[in-house]
Amino acid sequence: MVDTNPDKFVLAKEFGATDYLNPKDYDKPIHEVIVAMTGWGVDHSFECIGNVNVMRSALECAHRGWGQSVIIGVAGAGQEITSRNAISLLLSNINFKYSYCSKLSSLTL
Repeated sequence: MVDTNPDKFVLAKEFGATDYLNPKDYDKPIHEVIVAMTGWGVDHSFECIGNVNVMRSALECAHRGWGQSVIIGVAGAGQEITSRNAISLLLSNINFKYSYCSKLSSLTL
């Protein structure tokens, strides 16, 4: 679980969360921390607050080859998810799911 509020981890543990990361505790982007911790990234990542920077981190920490990133949050008008590793993501076969107007869509990158 990644959050800036450590109090949320208590409830998250009840739902099965095993680790807690606070992005403020690290000097590098949280997706880089997650990839370093796991070796290649996580099997599943979720974003649910609508922040495009968090969306990018969720996408970039998904395991290359079979990772799945689910974007539930809705970005603000005119905001887009960008990635510094766009070509790498396109070649990585990450399953990217997102909601748009209450419909779930899927895109394999």
